[in-house]
Amino acid sequence: MPSSPDTSVLLSRVPPDLQARVSGYWQTWENNCLQHNLNADLGVTLDMLGYVWACSEFVAVNMSCHPQAWQEVVAQGSLLKSQTLSDFQVILHKKISAIQPLQDNVLMSVLRQFRQQQMLAIAWRDLADIANTSETLASLTDLAEVCVDTTLEYLYQDQCELLGTPVDSTGKLQRMIVLGMGKLGGGELNFSSDIDLIFGFAEEGETQGARVMDNGDFFVRLGQRLIRILNEITADGFVFRVDMLLRPHGADGPLAMSMDGMEQYYQTQGRDWERYAMIKARVIGGDRAAGSALLTMLKPFVYRRYLDYGAFESIRNMKTLLDADVKRKGNLDNIKLGLGGIREIEFIGQTFQLIRGGSEIDLQIRSIISVLIMLAQKAIITRQTADDLLLSYDFLRRLENRLQMYADAQIHVLPLDDLHRQSIALAMHCDNWDQLVAETGRQRQLVHDYFNKTVALPQFAETDVTTDVFDRIWSGAIVTDEAVQLLQAQGLAAAENILQQVATFREQAFLFKIQLEMGHNPGCQIDFLFADTAVDFC
Repeated sequence: MPSSPDTSVLLSRVPPDLQARVSGYWQTWENNCLQHNLNADLGVTLDMLGYVWACSEFVAVNMSCHPQAWQEVVAQGSLLKSQTLSDFQVILHKKISAIQPLQDNVLMSVLRQFRQQQMLAIAWRDLADIANTSETLASLTDLAEVCVDTTLEYLYQDQCELLGTPVDSTGKLQRMIVLGMGKLGGGELNFSSDIDLIFGFAEEGETQGARVMDNGDFFVRLGQRLIRILNEITADGFVFRVDMLLRPHGADGPLAMSMDGMEQYYQTQGRDWERYAMIKARVIGGDRAAGSALLTMLKPFVYRRYLDYGAFESIRNMKTLLDADVKRKGNLDNIKLGLGGIREIEFIGQTFQLIRGGSEIDLQIRSIISVLIMLAQKAIITRQTADDLLLSYDFLRRLENRLQMYADAQIHVLPLDDLHRQSIALAMHCDNWDQLVAETGRQRQLVHDYFNKTVALPQFAETDVTTDVFDRIWSGAIVTDEAVQLLQAQGLAAAENILQQVATFREQAFLFKIQLEMGHNPGCQIDFLFADTAVDFC
C-alpha cells in the first residue's frame, strides 16, 4: 500500500486554487490501492504527479480510480517511450487472445479498457513534456489505426462464418477497404478527435457459403457492426467516435461502395471539398493492396496534370462558406475553425498541393508539417513563412490537445471557468491566463496574416448568411438533415421536397454541361473529374 506522501512535494507545482482538488485525487488513489490490496509503484515523482493531475482531470480520475491500470502502464514501459503501431498491435492482440469465446460485448469492453489505458499514457507523456507534439499526434494516430484494423479483422472473420465469404469475379476472397481521412489519414490525430472513415471493397458480386448475399450488403453490415463496436458509449466509455460523412453522397450514400462505384462517383459528381479531403486519404484497415489500388485510381481526381491555379478560387469559395458557418454557429474563438486557426494553416499548405501536386509528385504527401517543409525547400513559400507557420501549428495543436486532455472532450475553445483556465495555463507553461490568451491571439493573428497573403480571401464580415445557406445547400456541402433545418429556418415549409428537387436539378445541370461541351467540341477527350472545375479540352 502507498505511504502518505510529503504533501509539500506533491503540491509543489500546483497552483493554490487547485491544491484541494489534487489532494482529493490522492486520497482516492490511496483508498483504491487499499481496497484492491495494491502495493502500487507510482513510477513517477510526486511533484510531477501533482502537476499532471492539476493539468488533467482525465488523467487524475482514471489514474486514481483505476490504480491497477496505471500499474500496467508502468509495467509496459509506456511512460518511458511512445508506443508504436506494432507495440499497440502486440498489446491489443494479447488482450483479445486471452478471452475466448470473444463475443461483441466482450470485445467492446476490451477495446475500451485498452483505449483508456493507452490514452492515459499518451496524455501523461505529453503533459509531462516527455513527448513533443509530433510524437503525441503520431501515437494517437497509431492507436486509432490499430483499434480500427484489429476490430475489423475479428468482425470480418466472424461475419464470414455467419454469412459466407465475399469473392470477386475470379473467386478470390474480398476484404473491406478502410480509408482514414482528415488528421487520421495525415498521421496527425488529436487527443479526443472523431475519426473520419470511408469504406470500400474491390468488386460487386456475391458471397460463397451457406447463405448468399450481395458483396455490397455484406460490407455494409460489416461496416455498421464496426461503427457500433467503436462508437457506442457503454459503461466503459467509447473507443473512437466514427464519422462517415466524407463518403460518396455523404449521409445519403451507401456505407460501403465498390471501387468502380467510387471511381464513377468522383469522376462525375466529385466536388472541390471532396478533392481537398482526399489529399489526406490513407489506407488504415482491411485490404491494404486493394486500398492502395483505389487511391491510385482516384489520384487524378485529386491532382491535375497541369498547374491548377483554379484551386485558389476553389479554396476561397470553400473558406468563405466555412467562415460563414463558423460565424453562424458562434465559433469565432475556435482555435481549429476560427480565423487564424489550425484549419487556415492546412488550407495554406493544401492549396499549393492542389495547384502543383499533379506535376510535382513530391508534394503528394499527407502531413501538413511535411508539406510546409517541402514548400520551403522548393522556394514556393519562404523559409521564414514555413518556420513561422510550423511554430504556430505546434503551439495551436499542443493547445488543442491539452484542452482535450483536460476531460477527454472534443473541445476547441478556451474555457470560461476559472479553475479550468488555471489548469490549461499551467499545462501550457504560462504564468497566468492572460499570458496564454495573449500568446494564442498572437499566433492566430500571424497565421491569419499569412493566410490572407496566400489566398487573398474576401472580407469575412461581408459574407451574406442567407445567400450562404443556399450556396451550401446547392453545393451539397451539408448533410440532408441540416439542409432541411436551414431551409425551414428560411420559412420554407416543404423543405424536404425542395431539397430533393434541388439535388435532381443539380445532377441534371451537370450532365447537361458535359453534353453541351461535348456537343460543341466533337472528337475531343474531356477530363471532367469533378463538376465545379473548368473542363480540360485536348
